[in-house]
Amino acid sequence: MYYIKKLKCTLIMLISVICVKAYGQQYLVTYQMKTEVKSVKIKNEMGVFNIPIKIVYTCIGNKDSSKIYFANLKKDGINKDDNTAINSNINLPDYILFLNGNSYNFKDGKKILIPIDSSKIIKTNKTKSILGYKCILYFLQNPNKDIKSEAWVCNALPNTLMPGGGMKPLDGAILEFYEPTTKMQFLSTSVKKLKK
Repeated sequence: MYYIKKLKCTLIMLISVICVKAYGQQYLVTYQMKTEVKSVKIKNEMGVFNIPIKIVYTCIGNKDSSKIYFANLKKDGINKDDNTAINSNINLPDYILFLNGNSYNFKDGKKILIPIDSSKIIKTNKTKSILGYKCILYFLQNPNKDIKSEAWVCNALPNTLMPGGGMKPLDGAILEFYEPTTKMQFLSTSVKKLKK
């Protein structure tokens, strides 16, 4: 009887450790943001250009929080191998933090609260695979009911993984997002489990 109790306790402890490890797993998602909206006109010796905006960045998160890093921007200037080189007027934060249901921009050491989106969430039955993950289509309808953003959500990944600040957490990670007003599209290009 003693050994059975001891075995039960050991099994419960082992299952608890496994659950905590799986539930607390960190992921890194690489996103690409692009928009059909052009940047300001750039005039140089070659002429005048309108350059589309394209930014690659990463989001690291688990079940509790996430942090978005704009990886292709450098403190000393903009990476010359990137489309954002021409768009130096874009004032991106150093990073965005999602914690305890709130989003914050951090810029030059200052923390700014980002209001959470108040759109109505509409879940559909439409599914598709993104990077091997099953995703469900959600619509986020603004209070005026005239604009619907699209979010493809994977409930096998933490809902703190999202492509931007101020987004309402859904039932899982947002691997694709489209906002029709600004014509911004956010696409995940990779998902990795991070070693602890």
